[in-house]
Amino acid sequence: TRVLPTWKNAFFTRKKKNILMTYTIDAMRKAWMLWLAGMMVAVATFGQGKHTVYGYVEDAASGERLPGATIHERDSRQGVAANGYGFFVLVLPEGRHVLRANHVGYALTEMEIELTSDTMLTVKLVPGCLLDSVDVRGTRPRAAGPSLGSYSLSPGQVRGMASVLGEADVFKALQFLPGVNGGQEGMAGFSVRGGSPDQTQFLLDGLPVYNVNHAFGYFSAFNGEALQDVELHAGSLPARYGGHLAGVVEMRMREGNRKRFAGSAHLSPVAGSVVVEGPLKRDRASFLVSARRTWLDGVLRLGFLFADTDYAVGYNFYDLNAKVNWEAGERDQLFLSFYNGRDSHFGEWENAYNKKPDRTSFRWGNVSVAARWNHVFSSRLFSNVTLYYSRFNNNQRMTMFNTEADERDEVRVNSHLEDATLKADFDWRLTDRHYLRFGGWVSRLHFLPEMSYLGSLQFKSRVRDSTAGAVSVVSLYAEDTWRVTRRLSVNAGLRLDAQFTEGKTYVCLQPRLSAAYMAGRGAMLKAAWARTQQPVHLLVNTSVGMNADLWVPATERVAPSRGDLWTAGVSRAWESGWEVSAEGYYRSMSRVARYRDGVRFVKDKDDSWQEHVDVGDGRAWGVDVMARKSAGRLTGWVAYSLSKSERRFAEVNGGSWFPFEYDRRHKANAVANYRFPERQGDRFLKGLTVTFTYASGNWISLGKQLYAPAPFPETGGLNPAFDGLEYIDRPNNVRMPACHHLDVAYTLDKRKWRGSSWVFAVYNVYARRNPSVIYHRQVGGMTVTRAWSLLPFVPSVTWVYTF
Repeated sequence: TRVLPTWKNAFFTRKKKNILMTYTIDAMRKAWMLWLAGMMVAVATFGQGKHTVYGYVEDAASGERLPGATIHERDSRQGVAANGYGFFVLVLPEGRHVLRANHVGYALTEMEIELTSDTMLTVKLVPGCLLDSVDVRGTRPRAAGPSLGSYSLSPGQVRGMASVLGEADVFKALQFLPGVNGGQEGMAGFSVRGGSPDQTQFLLDGLPVYNVNHAFGYFSAFNGEALQDVELHAGSLPARYGGHLAGVVEMRMREGNRKRFAGSAHLSPVAGSVVVEGPLKRDRASFLVSARRTWLDGVLRLGFLFADTDYAVGYNFYDLNAKVNWEAGERDQLFLSFYNGRDSHFGEWENAYNKKPDRTSFRWGNVSVAARWNHVFSSRLFSNVTLYYSRFNNNQRMTMFNTEADERDEVRVNSHLEDATLKADFDWRLTDRHYLRFGGWVSRLHFLPEMSYLGSLQFKSRVRDSTAGAVSVVSLYAEDTWRVTRRLSVNAGLRLDAQFTEGKTYVCLQPRLSAAYMAGRGAMLKAAWARTQQPVHLLVNTSVGMNADLWVPATERVAPSRGDLWTAGVSRAWESGWEVSAEGYYRSMSRVARYRDGVRFVKDKDDSWQEHVDVGDGRAWGVDVMARKSAGRLTGWVAYSLSKSERRFAEVNGGSWFPFEYDRRHKANAVANYRFPERQGDRFLKGLTVTFTYASGNWISLGKQLYAPAPFPETGGLNPAFDGLEYIDRPNNVRMPACHHLDVAYTLDKRKWRGSSWVFAVYNVYARRNPSVIYHRQVGGMTVTRAWSLLPFVPSVTWVYTF
C-alpha cells in the first residue's frame, strides 16, 4: 500500500466528501420530486365520497381534553392519534361506521355514526377509576406511525413507581426507558442516546424550561400532580421540534376540571403540595393551580439549633403551576399558563473575631408565562398560536470577614437567560393520506452569562461578560406524514433555523425523514434520519467543587452545535398487549462546547467564558431492546441498552477520543406493575410495582492533586471558599462502580371521588451503596478521595387526600 502525502490525502478525502454530498443532494432532490408527485396525485384523486370526522377527545368526568388519545374505524382499522390539544381529524368514506376511542387509563368507547358530510364530534372517555368491572387497557406506544424511540408515560405510571423519599419523579421514571442514561446515583438529570443533558429539550405546554431539577438534581422541577401526559422523543425527531440536538421531553399540564371544584393535598417525607381546580364557567372555562414546597430548611434549622454548633446550612425549593382555559366558541379556545420554580441554599458560620457570621447564599430557578390560542379553521385545518416568556436566573452571593483589612468582603455572581417567543403551528389533514404540520417562530434571547461584583469598604469592582446581549432566532418548518401505501408510511420534513448574533449569522437547513413498513400482522420495520442544530450551550464544571453551570449563546467565536442521528428498528405487536422492539442508532455531533477542567468559578476582569472552553466533536452509538406488556393485571416492560458515547477536542487529551460523562456501556431495567383483583366492598384499589435497574458506572473527572488558586489582587487576597483547585491529567479519568438497586411500591388508591390514597415504598431494598458524591478530604496532611452513598436504603410513606 502506497502512503500518499498529507496534502494529496486531504485532497482525495475532500473529493470523496464532495462526491458523497453530490449523491446526497441528488437523492434528496429525487425524493422531493417523488413526494411532490405523490402529493399532486393524492390531491387529484381525493374526490367525492369521502368525508371528515373531526373534533376533540375529552375526559367525561372532568371535561379535560386528552392529548394522544387514539380514534380508529373498527372494520378498516384506519385511525389517528389526537394532537397535543386533544384534537383529531379522520377521513372516511361515506356511509355507516363504528368508531373506537381509547386512551391510557380509560375504558374503550365505541360509537356508531352515519357519515353523509363533514361531522364534528366531542368524544367522551370514562376514566377507569369510575368503573368496577371493565378492563381498562393501555394503547401500544406508537405502533402505527413512522416514529422511532418515542415513549409515553401517564402520571399514574409515574406515581406508582418507588421514588426517593416519596416524591414521584417524572425524570427518574424516564430513566427506566431504553436509550436514557442517568448521571450519579439519585440524580434526575439524564442523557438521551449519547447526548448531554442540555441537548435534550424540555417543554411544558410548549414552553422551554431551562432549569429542570430541584435539590441539585435529586428531584425534578415539575409537580407530577399537575401533569397530564409525558412524552419522550429519542429516535426520529420530527421537523416541528428544534433547537436541541438529542431529544425532546414534552410535558403537558392538566387543564382543570370543567364540571366541579376539586383538589388534592400531597404529603411526603420531604415536601408537601396542593392542587386546586374547578370551573370558572361550567363546561366552558376552568382553572388549575398547583403548589409544592419542601420543608427541609425547617428540619435543618431545628437540627442545628438543638446541636448548638457554630455553623448552619439550609436548603429549600418550591414550584408553582397555574393554568386557565376558556372555550370562547366551538372553534376557539384560549389558554393562560404560568410556571415558577426556585431553589435556595445557604450556609453560615461564625468567624474567629466574633463579627457578623460569614454567609453564602445561592438562588436559582425558572419562571415562564404563556398565552395560547387554538382555532379550528375548518374540518381539516387546526392552528395553535403561542406567545411566551421564559427566564432562567442564577444568583450567588458570599460575604466573608477579611482579617487582613479588618473589613467585610462581598462577592456576587449573577447570570440569566431570557427567552421571548412568538410561534404559530398548523395541523392540516390535506387528504386521507397526507397529514401536514407546518409553522414557525421568532425568538429573542437575552444572555447574561456572568456578572460579577467584588467589593469591600475600600474597593469595588464589577465585571460584565463581553458576550452579554441579545440573540435573535427565526425558525420555519414543514412536515408531512404520508401514507404511501397500506403498508408504507413516511414522515418527511424540512426545518430552517437562522440565528443572528453580533458579527455573525448562522443558517442551517435541517432535513428530517422517517419511514415505517408493515412487514406482517403487527410487525414493523422503521428507519429515520434527522439533522439538528443547537444555538445555545450549557457549560458545566465537571470537577469536584462549586457548581458553575452557565447558559451561553453561540457567538462569532463559538458556533452552534450540529448533529446527525441515524436510527433503524424493528417491532412486533400482538393484540394481547405485548410488544417487542429493537432499535439501533448512530449519532455524530460537531462544534460541541466543553468547560475546561479546573476553571475558576469567578473569572478575572475582562475575562469571558470563551477563554475557558474547548470546541470539538462527539459521537455515540447504541442498541436498545425492549419487551413491553400493556394489557391485563400484570403490565410493565424489560429493557436493555448497549451504548457508547465519546467526545474529542483538539486541545484535550492529545486530541484523542475520551468517554463522555454519561457513557454507560450496559444498562438493564425491569418494571412490573400488578393490579390486584377488586372485591365488593373494598375501600381501595390495590397495586404493586417492582422496579430494578443495573447500569455500568458513569465517568467523572477527578483530580489527583490539589493546588492553591491565584489570589485576587484587587481584594487583598480574597479567596471565596476554595480549599484548592484540582489537577486533572485527562477528562473523565475515573469510571464509577456499577450502579444497581431494587425498588418496591405498594399503592392504595381510593375508589371514590373523595378520600385518601397511600403509597408505601422502599427505594434500594437491599441497601446497595451506590456512590452519590465524590469528595476530597485532608487526612494527616494527605489528600484522600472518598465516596459517599446518600441513598443506601430509603423507605417512605406518601399520603394523598382528594376532595
